[in-house]
Amino acid sequence: AGISGPYAGQQIPIPRDGIVMGRDASVCNLPVPSSSISRQHARLYYGVGQDSLILEDLGSTNGTFVLNNSTWTRISSPVTLTIFRRFRLGNSENEFEIR
Repeated sequence: AGISGPYAGQQIPIPRDGIVMGRDASVCNLPVPSSSISRQHARLYYGVGQDSLILEDLGSTNGTFVLNNSTWTRISSPVTLTIFRRFRLGNSENEFEIR
């Protein structure tokens, strides 16, 4: 679900093969039009089972972050997310939550 940014208030279905988020709509299936977002910024895909998703930064310039105990942490390797976990791409203008 979009929390802030162009997808705020929207539910975003994740296809079985995952979703690539980034500024370039020609190579991403979830385009995020923001100057803090890389061409191909991050990928979100299903982990083992249907209850978790894996978030992977794709070498973005401004980073991909997850919320851990009220602190945003930049990820450097794929991270497993479960329901109600929040993540953001680049700056705080592009925040999402797993629902």
